[in-house]
Amino acid sequence: MPALRDRLRDRGLPGCETYLQSGNLVVRSARHRDAIALLVETALREDLGVETTAIVRSEHEWRAVLAANPFAGSSTLVQVVLLSAVPDAARVEALESEDWGDDRVAVVGDAVYVEYAGGRVHASRAQHATILRRLRVSGTARTWATVVGVARLAGLDTAAPGTA
Repeated sequence: MPALRDRLRDRGLPGCETYLQSGNLVVRSARHRDAIALLVETALREDLGVETTAIVRSEHEWRAVLAANPFAGSSTLVQVVLLSAVPDAARVEALESEDWGDDRVAVVGDAVYVEYAGGRVHASRAQHATILRRLRVSGTARTWATVVGVARLAGLDTAAPGTA
C-alpha cells in the first residue's frame, strides 16, 4: 500500500513502512499509539475513502504477540485476531469453551489465536467476525505468516518460540 505509506509520511510519520498490500504498517515514531491510530484512521478516511479502526501495537506488544502463540509449531493455518481492548473475562471463557469443531481458539490478553485444523479459514465457524461479535470488541485478523513478516520488517527476532 504505497499510497497509504506516502500519505502517512506526508502527515508526519516519516518512518512508516508497509508490509504487502494488506494494510499492515510498521511505524517508527515517538508518538503514543493512540495518536498513531488516529493519524492512520484520518489518512485512510480523508485520503483514501476508507473508514476503519486502526489497531496499533508497540514493539514490546508485538513481541508479546509472537511469544504468546499457543499453537507454535502448528503445521496448519494459524490466525491472530488483534483486539482493540482486552475482552471481558466471562466472554473469553464462553468463547474458549465453545465447540469450534476441529479448530482451536485461545485468547491471550488482547489477542485471539485460532488454529484452523483444515487449514481453511472460510470453511470454519471460527471466523474473526464471529469472534469479535462474541467478545464485543473490534479487531483485525492476520495470518501467522503475516504476523511474522511484520515482525521481520520491524527488525524483531523471529527465531524465538512461537515465531516459526
